[in-house]
Amino acid sequence: DNIVQFSSPVYFAEESEEAVTIDVIRLGTLAGTSRVRWDTQDSSAKAGQKYRVGSGTVTFSEGEYRKSIVVEVVQDETWSPTLDFKVVLSDPEGCICVSDNKTCRIKIIDDDLFPSNKYKDKLEKGSEGIEQINQWGLFAEYCKLNLGHEGLLWRTVLTICLDQMHNIYLFFLLKARTYLVNAVFNTHHPESRDDLLLLWHTDGEMDDRVEAAMLVGAMYVLPMVVLHMWDYAKIIMDVEGHSRVFLQT
Repeated sequence: DNIVQFSSPVYFAEESEEAVTIDVIRLGTLAGTSRVRWDTQDSSAKAGQKYRVGSGTVTFSEGEYRKSIVVEVVQDETWSPTLDFKVVLSDPEGCICVSDNKTCRIKIIDDDLFPSNKYKDKLEKGSEGIEQINQWGLFAEYCKLNLGHEGLLWRTVLTICLDQMHNIYLFFLLKARTYLVNAVFNTHHPESRDDLLLLWHTDGEMDDRVEAAMLVGAMYVLPMVVLHMWDYAKIIMDVEGHSRVFLQT
């Protein structure tokens, strides 16, 4: 039987080339006609962002052993790590496709500067140009790149906003401790009873102070539950991990 497969399990394409040529070869007697379908599949590179979706049929006539397919690569001005997508062979006719060789990976080598091309002209001047780069501007370009990655912007904004609950809780603790000293535990000054936080009034002054202390205690404990739940949610969102994966992929 004839075997149809890729000539290599991995291909490399520079983004500036705007296309990659992939060789499909036929091994065996080379007799008769063989057909096989090919399709692109996403991996770390996504269709429409780093390459164009492609599919088709490769046909080998009598005696033919090599065919080429072309997949377009998207040229953009945004830096990205080396990403890859797959091309898969399927539906063989007049041949067979061995599982180990019916898939190949195409790695796209980005030609943009990190974190952006904004300072490209200065970088081309060498060390003199590098010294002229504004550090805060470079940091801003990094933030734009990082936050532009899928899912990082809303995770970052949500984390910044809800993390303020810790500051609010700390402020509450400072005020609560002052209140406990000046009002709840200040039994030497009867007028401090007027400052007690009460849900209902009782006849005894001591009962009022106990009730106020219990109310403060509840306000101390309940927010801790919310804060622990938020800390667990941050672990699940994993902003740091998503950013690291994006930069190191």
